[in-house]
Amino acid sequence: MAFNTITFLFFFFPVTLLLFFLTPKKYRQYTLLITSFIFYCWGDTKNLIFILFSALFSYLSAIEIENLQKENKDKENKIVFITTIIAHIGLLAFFKYAGLMSMPLGISFYTFSVLSYIFDVYYGKCGAENNILNYLLYVSFFPKVISGPIIQFHDFKNQLANRIVTRRGVVEGTQLFMLGLFKKVLLADQLGMAYSSFAQTDTVVGSYFTVISYGLQLYFDFSGYSDMAIGLASIFGFHFGKNFDEPYTSHSISEFWRRWHISLGAWFRDYVYIPLGGNRVDTKRHIMNLLVVWLLTGIWHGNTLGFIIWGLYHGFFVIGEKYFFHDLHQRIKPGLQVALTNIIVFIGWIFFFSPTISDAFGLTGRLLGIHASGFISRQTIYYLLGNGLIVIAGILCCMPVIINGYKKIFMMNKKRMIFHLIFQVILLIICIAYMIGSTYSSFLYFAF
Repeated sequence: MAFNTITFLFFFFPVTLLLFFLTPKKYRQYTLLITSFIFYCWGDTKNLIFILFSALFSYLSAIEIENLQKENKDKENKIVFITTIIAHIGLLAFFKYAGLMSMPLGISFYTFSVLSYIFDVYYGKCGAENNILNYLLYVSFFPKVISGPIIQFHDFKNQLANRIVTRRGVVEGTQLFMLGLFKKVLLADQLGMAYSSFAQTDTVVGSYFTVISYGLQLYFDFSGYSDMAIGLASIFGFHFGKNFDEPYTSHSISEFWRRWHISLGAWFRDYVYIPLGGNRVDTKRHIMNLLVVWLLTGIWHGNTLGFIIWGLYHGFFVIGEKYFFHDLHQRIKPGLQVALTNIIVFIGWIFFFSPTISDAFGLTGRLLGIHASGFISRQTIYYLLGNGLIVIAGILCCMPVIINGYKKIFMMNKKRMIFHLIFQVILLIICIAYMIGSTYSSFLYFAF
């Protein structure tokens, strides 16, 4: 089940919300657990087998790790820790890269969640959870189970114990959910159709719009999902941090990755980069640490050479900004910094979405006029007339003036709350009309 479906909006979510508030406060997490299991295995119950295995195995392993620590059995403790890590990574790798059977929904995200828990218990950042139902809720909580954000267990547990459902949390959560639905239905899905159209062309102009429309679609699709997930969590009393923070306004690649998929970046920072030594090492080792992180980032996203190239490509620019062209970058005017950063990012998306390396290099070449059928064609003009406005709208919605203007006009301004409510009702009606009138479009990151 996805958030952008009539079933979720008018059946699952209202029923879940009703059951949640009818349940006594001390038992509400169990209502959320049951509804999370229903949400996760909706339409395909076999997915439940794998998430339960992952959760139960990590739950028992963490208890064993903590017990061995108390008994000062360091060797046995390390064996259990390494075995647990290898088992989870091996299961993820099998489904993601063997290609023998369909991949369980959300396995990349909930695997990283349980791995962060095991790391935290092993290194003493948190204690092992004894309440298995609480832990199962952490792994399967329906707003985040399929595509994140990746929440660390100690943050989730603290909120589980001290969670308070407030009117402000419900209002802000609803606002954020509606913003995410708008991003998905009215921007990402329409940009997806634009991308599909422009991808059929082989002209220079068509190639540029292919890359631009995909980059915009991916951003609004995934940030839309994150907004909806964080908004839903807020309604139930959980407060998760941002997963996207206006990344296309970044002045450097390093800044871009502090703003894009923030929870994944934090995971690699906490559980790969810092354990390797982070930046507290000599230059050569620091460069190697960064390369390892970016190689793993590429591998996490997919099993093709394109993803590896994409990961190392970004690693090259992150390293370059730190060591090779830092001074040059600082002399560039801020507006040009943003433009150059986006050029680098959008070129990188070519290797992210292209089916093969030859396709990626072919499209890159057409951007330069190499092997293109021409600068523009009647077919390209036809697609521009049909899709140009949504691309322009997507670009405008990434700009600070639009983002800040929306926040200034609507966000939690009591005098304008009624106007915001009317605006959101209108948005909801338009979104529902699009959802009913068009073919269902899954979230892109469900594939990862």
